[in-house]
Amino acid sequence: MPDFRRVSLTLMGCGGTGSHLASGLAALTLALEERGVSTDVLLIDGDAVEPKNVGRQLFRTADVGRNKAETLAARLNAAFGTRIGAAAQAIDRRDTFHQPNAFNVVVGAVDNPAARALIAAQVKKAAGQLWWLDCGSEGLRDAQRLSDRPQPALFRRRLRFGVGRGTGLDD
Repeated sequence: MPDFRRVSLTLMGCGGTGSHLASGLAALTLALEERGVSTDVLLIDGDAVEPKNVGRQLFRTADVGRNKAETLAARLNAAFGTRIGAAAQAIDRRDTFHQPNAFNVVVGAVDNPAARALIAAQVKKAAGQLWWLDCGSEGLRDAQRLSDRPQPALFRRRLRFGVGRGTGLDD
């Protein structure tokens, strides 16, 4: 693997799985930057914190009603002194997760096959320039995968069976 001087990490989904992964990405950012590697981190989730999320996810009662990505980014930036960005939106076909001249990784913590299919399409389109670590849930066994050559048909096949019709993120 080449010696990268810039790393771009995108966490897609800040709910049940993603909220716990976010602090690890903040710690990874610090470790990389100590070694002279510029690191950009972006948390993406269009959902707001709901009462049912408190306790199971890394949110408190005071967070209810606030966007998950923005809440986690603010908390991690305050705790670690990082510059983690947040996007309060669901993913769509325009999202690329790819920055030029960087080692690009998207960490998927989404809860449905439709969102996975969108990520898979972008990874495929990036032709080896974007890695994907899938850590999602919802109807998938052994969902953890690391790849730069996804198989979008796998996710489309699951969509035809009616699993996860939306593109929302972790509840």
